[in-house]
Amino acid sequence: MLRASLILVVSFMLMINTAFAFDLEKAKNDYSGAHFEVASIKEVLYENAPAVAISFTAPVDKEHLEDRHVTLSGGSSDHWVTSEDRTKVIFPFVEPATEYQVRVSNSVRDINGQKLKFPESKKVKTNSLKPSVAFTSSGHIISSSSPRHLPVTTLNVDEVTIDFFRIYDAKIPGMISELRKNGTDTYYNLENLKEYGELVHTGRFALNPRENQRTDYNIDLTEIKTLNVPGAYVAVMFQPGTYQYRYEHAFFMQTDIGVHLRRYETSFDVYTQSIATGKPMEGVRVDITDRKGQVVDTGESDELGRVSFRVKDGQHHLIATSGDQFSVLALNRNALDLSGLKNAVTSHSEYQIYAWGPRDLYRPKETITVNMLVRDFDGKLPPGLPLAYTLYKPDGSRVSSGQLQPAETGFYTFSYKTSDGSQTGRYTLKLSFADASTLSYHVKVEEFLPERLDLTLFDGEVDSKRVLASPEKVSVPVTSNYLYGAPASGNKVDGFVTATVDSHPFEGLPTFYFGDAKERMATTRRDFSEIKLSKEGAGTLVMPNRWAPMTSPVQLRVNASVYETGGRPVTRSSRLTLLNGERFLGIEPQFKGKPDSNTTVDIKVGCADREGNWLASKDLQVKLIRQDRDWYWRHSDSRGWHWAWNESPVTVFSKTLATGQGETTLLGLPLSWGRYRVEVSDGTTQSAFEFQTSWSWWGNAGTGSSQKPDQVSLGFEKTSYTPGETARLRINPPQGGLALVTVESSEGVCFTRYVEVASEGTAVEIPTEASWNRHDLYASVMVIRPGDMTETPVPSRAFGMVHLPLKREGTRLDVSVDAPERIEPNKTVTADITVSSGAAPLPANTRVVVALVDVGILNITRFATPDAEAYLFGPRRYTIDLFDNYGQIIDNIGPQTARQRFGGGFAESDAELARGGDKPKSDVRMVSFFSEPMSVDETGHVTASFDLPDFNGQLRWMVMAFADEQFGNADADTKVADKIVTQVAMPRFLAMGDESTLALDLRNMSGMVQDLTLDVTMSGAFSVLSEEKAFSLEDKEKLTLRFPLRAEKSSGQGVVTMHLTGAGEAPDNAIDITRTWRLGVRSPYPSVTRKAVSTIEAGSRWTPELKTDDLVPSSVRLQMNLSSRPPIDFAGHFEYLLHYPYGCLEQSTSSGYPWVLVSPEMLSTLGLSSRVEAQFGQSYDEDFRMAQVEKALGLVLNRQKSNGSFGLWSSDSREDRWLTVYATAFLHDARKMGAAVDSSALKRADKRLNKYLKGSTGSSDSHWSDDPAHYSFAYRSYAGYVLAQNGTARLSDLRRLYSRYDGKTGDDGLSWMYLSAAFKLSGDAKHAEKAHKKAMAERTRPRHSYYGEYGSSVRDLARIAELSLTHGFDGNSALIQELADGMKDRNWLSTQERISLFRTAAMLYERGSDTWNANLITTSGAQALSRKAPFNSLFDLSTFEGLDAIEAGDEDLYANISLVGDRKNAPDPVENGMIITRQFFDIDGNPTSVATMKSGDLAVVKLEVASSKRTPDGLVVDLLPAGLEIENQNLGLSSIHLDEIRLDGKAIGTLWDKGAIKHEEFRDDRYVAAISVRKHRPVTLFYLVRAVTPGTYRMPGSYVEDMYRPYRHAIGATMETMTVTE
Repeated sequence: MLRASLILVVSFMLMINTAFAFDLEKAKNDYSGAHFEVASIKEVLYENAPAVAISFTAPVDKEHLEDRHVTLSGGSSDHWVTSEDRTKVIFPFVEPATEYQVRVSNSVRDINGQKLKFPESKKVKTNSLKPSVAFTSSGHIISSSSPRHLPVTTLNVDEVTIDFFRIYDAKIPGMISELRKNGTDTYYNLENLKEYGELVHTGRFALNPRENQRTDYNIDLTEIKTLNVPGAYVAVMFQPGTYQYRYEHAFFMQTDIGVHLRRYETSFDVYTQSIATGKPMEGVRVDITDRKGQVVDTGESDELGRVSFRVKDGQHHLIATSGDQFSVLALNRNALDLSGLKNAVTSHSEYQIYAWGPRDLYRPKETITVNMLVRDFDGKLPPGLPLAYTLYKPDGSRVSSGQLQPAETGFYTFSYKTSDGSQTGRYTLKLSFADASTLSYHVKVEEFLPERLDLTLFDGEVDSKRVLASPEKVSVPVTSNYLYGAPASGNKVDGFVTATVDSHPFEGLPTFYFGDAKERMATTRRDFSEIKLSKEGAGTLVMPNRWAPMTSPVQLRVNASVYETGGRPVTRSSRLTLLNGERFLGIEPQFKGKPDSNTTVDIKVGCADREGNWLASKDLQVKLIRQDRDWYWRHSDSRGWHWAWNESPVTVFSKTLATGQGETTLLGLPLSWGRYRVEVSDGTTQSAFEFQTSWSWWGNAGTGSSQKPDQVSLGFEKTSYTPGETARLRINPPQGGLALVTVESSEGVCFTRYVEVASEGTAVEIPTEASWNRHDLYASVMVIRPGDMTETPVPSRAFGMVHLPLKREGTRLDVSVDAPERIEPNKTVTADITVSSGAAPLPANTRVVVALVDVGILNITRFATPDAEAYLFGPRRYTIDLFDNYGQIIDNIGPQTARQRFGGGFAESDAELARGGDKPKSDVRMVSFFSEPMSVDETGHVTASFDLPDFNGQLRWMVMAFADEQFGNADADTKVADKIVTQVAMPRFLAMGDESTLALDLRNMSGMVQDLTLDVTMSGAFSVLSEEKAFSLEDKEKLTLRFPLRAEKSSGQGVVTMHLTGAGEAPDNAIDITRTWRLGVRSPYPSVTRKAVSTIEAGSRWTPELKTDDLVPSSVRLQMNLSSRPPIDFAGHFEYLLHYPYGCLEQSTSSGYPWVLVSPEMLSTLGLSSRVEAQFGQSYDEDFRMAQVEKALGLVLNRQKSNGSFGLWSSDSREDRWLTVYATAFLHDARKMGAAVDSSALKRADKRLNKYLKGSTGSSDSHWSDDPAHYSFAYRSYAGYVLAQNGTARLSDLRRLYSRYDGKTGDDGLSWMYLSAAFKLSGDAKHAEKAHKKAMAERTRPRHSYYGEYGSSVRDLARIAELSLTHGFDGNSALIQELADGMKDRNWLSTQERISLFRTAAMLYERGSDTWNANLITTSGAQALSRKAPFNSLFDLSTFEGLDAIEAGDEDLYANISLVGDRKNAPDPVENGMIITRQFFDIDGNPTSVATMKSGDLAVVKLEVASSKRTPDGLVVDLLPAGLEIENQNLGLSSIHLDEIRLDGKAIGTLWDKGAIKHEEFRDDRYVAAISVRKHRPVTLFYLVRAVTPGTYRMPGSYVEDMYRPYRHAIGATMETMTVTE
């Protein structure tokens, strides 16, 4: 009866309030003509208790709503109320875990009299509710001006028992470190409280909450005398009669001392203020304690409430004491989170480095040039010291390092020439000056094509925030022009949008989360209809607003592309935010990352309008949902038995809140552990935020929440001030109060003042000083408004900071550029540059650096004109850490009070990336000039001139002027256009057999009608074509002519030549233009290597047989090697190693070794000098040889670590012990041949090798190996041999190593051989012979073993043979023959195998031989051979077909004939220990075929690589068909990011094995990735392609290999051809 009466009272009060709040006439007008239906029937919170709500799409007519119209059956609640806006009918106080039947009659009307069309009925099962009780606040401070209340939140718990411990003063820091935060902890941990304090009271408190309603109560501590003593307390709460493992606890103290701390680089300031009044407190004693609570520093606050300390080690807590009150602040906690405030990126340092170049994007083979200015922190000249530099490749390996000497004080220049095989990606130039300032400057090296068109979306401001409120359509205005100056009239434009929930739609609220990322979205991607641009090059892309039903803010990423005539796009993107509602709920977590488990964390909640202003809002329902996981065992064929889980969300906390106008509300959430989701809803709109807790007992718990203060808006009235001038600061706080105004830098505070500020704004004058010359000076304002003690005791704390823009006079040089607006190509372009210094005299040493660059390059990365003055005098980062205890004050006013029920005692209880064939070499016109520094004349003038090539487009002049202490910049554009602009569009390359189209655009820019004759010829690798056309062009008219392209050859370049003539109106207007374009052609498939090997007995003949009918005849190249010694292809290995571009440490060393081992005399004897001269364009002499050795030495030494060891990719890579020995051997061999090797580096390396030999490295080796013992023996024995070669190996260490492995090996032949040779070099013949016998017995190595020392049976046998020959052991003939037999079936060789074979061959050649004889029997006769050295010959297929036999003379001959050629057709799939598959998807994530694609279409390529063995050095090469181009994700203008695409509902970013990728490249004709593959753990890769040029193209198969075991490889299945249509 009482419950029913209560419901009626609540209903009556609600009706009264609603009558006043609800404007019936306005609502009738607003909903006139709207549909009326039931929107939802579901469980909601009402008065913090479960309820069932029926939501309607319009307000109901409450006056005619009867009980029979809406019914609820199945539980105790059958009375309803309506919401304020009358859109909901609510049945309050329903039972948990109960199934209800809800029925809605179609007699229900809306306020305009419209009835429901149909009745509605639905079953609703309410959630179960677990009884719970927790301390409400995460704070620790009870304000002394507020009641002594401790708030708790209860659900169906009628009473609690609380134990109160008073903490000993000296133990407070230790206790805070132990418990860290309020929350729950185990019984065993809470037992430790007895070590920190004593139990002073136990009480039972009656709560008497309403059933099933979450209710807040204040535990009244006023009458408990033992708690009235000032001090720190811990309360432990539990339910009487229950026995729990975890208990709620809260640490609290009552004080009026507010503490605010600011930590600078070497000091920190503490401000003490009254919590009750906000005023500074003078005379407060501040102690700094260590972890054990011992005082390490002390001070007393002045009239500003401030006391200063030096930063020292061991400072853990701050204790502020005034009379009988004190406050404690942990110094190792998280600082306040200021991420919502605008801050600079660069930090202050004594010196500044400004680096710039003409651009930040290059193609391989270009030279990267960077200039550097070094100045002090105020832009003044530094001392004339060198500038240290290190250049890093994209994979992190070091390219070079050294010191740059200044060309003049403070000015430096760096350049680096890239090669055709240089890695693509981002290169980093790290600079350091005087060990006080560092800078990382980045450039990209990519295979790209300069743009020919510009494209503007909206107003062209790419980064501006665009917000649309409930639009019917999404409209995107676009404009496009050719860079040479003509509109892109008639060009195709298309595009699409991708939609996601915009969690941060308001620029002013960057730390709040709005919307629900899981809200159902009708579509996540929509295409715009294709349009053609107008005569002016303009148009509009339009689509309906498909996201209008969304209540969450929606972000649309707009992607638009304008197409060149040949189909290549220029793409731009922009972002829009759609706000389809009027109210948006925001959640701001008061923590970063993962909060600790078993704690209480805070969030702020608010309701914002479309402008981001906070609205008053009632009945905000907050839920904390724990994403429970139900674990179970599962079996699958791929993984066997393993753990899996199902997720079942459980609501563990819920509460109804209200917010005031312009305010947010702070709420504490009790956590246990796991994954959580916070939901805030007002019935129509919902926002959510998800997070996961950390495990505090793992030692990785956080050090406290990172609270976010409210923001104070600040601004100076002027853009800059001169030091000494008075600055005027405007302060706009969220509320009035006492403001602490400071000016501070990272070194400390310069100015402090307290000022009363009003909420409508206050201006404060700040007198600056002439000595203020830093640029990390900030004005900061903290406003504290005391709590009103009626609604809350918690003071309102807000903070803001703004850079104080100080700049001395005379820092700016005024620069102007007078350049022609337009010029024709193939002429000299000149710009007049003027520099001035205002009214002051121009410095005598003023210099100017001029860049002139194609805008089509600059637009790709949005490269901005360099501006040294803006950088050197720009704001530096605010790096001050702020801490305070205002966020720890407990809000304990409002809830009803729970008094103690009874008390009582406490019962105490105790390889490189260029496989797949040669890259096609196409000509790409790069127009970029960069001048040396030029001096201006006495009038400030200088002229810059550059000779232009064949080029039509737009060039940007970028001028940097600088003197000792003054700087300036300017830019200007010049359009370059011939009288008749000619541009071709064709693929980036072609493959043999491809049929494509060349589109030739001609536009008349001469200003008059032109009658023209065009001659076009094609030659080279193209099918021959010669065509002539005559036509007339009006002024500005464009004509497109198309010509067929067919690649007939498998390599080389196709050449297109155009000759355009026209008489013009006069001789000086005649048209005579010749243009040539070259396009690279390659084989569509990886090249084939085959060989035939034979031992020809004396007097007999051998007829070599090699399959060639499946190869392109013109591509076949053969090599013959005849010798009286086993056939080791010295020439082939030598040439391969020289061609092999430098990569990791092993590859760099192996590629450098041939230069060390082969003298010019040996090379000449072998007949290989011509090959080196052909490749490098100069003769092979000692100077050239030494230059190559020194280059290799630089690459090797750049990977050396400080302890003397080496890393695989860089000095930052982990130590690789076997490679360390290999690299050290190379250094010694290089020194022996006369190269200058750094003695200190060699000494460090030898010292490390000695530790290897001794086994005393002090750490275990984590290198992967099938047999770690084998790997250890390998590098230790190798180290012993290298040291023995140099006379530094101790015999005792060698013998100890012998004993360590004697009788414990089985296939360690090479290791025993190293040890044998080391013994022989050290004079121990007995051990040398014993070790040699073991080497011979164990020389057979399992083929498929992976020991991690880059070995194989061929590598090991070759090295054993070489060492045996070198050191005079017996049995060498058998070894050589065994090596020859092992080579017969090997078509694939790693660099390790090649360098070992090369060394063995060099050893054999140096030993010489007797004369041998042979006859080459051909169809045209016989060729007699009589030689001592091997016979090597290169020849083509026709010569081979004429070879009948090879006849040996008086002794056996070893013959080796190998060929390389290109396939006519696609190879069959191959799986040799590895598998590679390829699939295609459209950008909606649906499987698709690329057999036929439309120009402009996008496709996702998915590669999956699997291996039967662990393959840490896998190489993937996916050759492209020429009609497709990669959308390079490394460039900012990719049309769509792969992570935005979803496959099977999952973002590609979650499916991509990025951790397995060591390096990745997007080339013109291939995708390349170096990967690590685990056994039976496939690696998945993705990249994006676009169909561009129409035609029919050969489709290569994907390829993968093990770089160091290349016989392990795979070729994927593929189709024969693919077609691109218009």
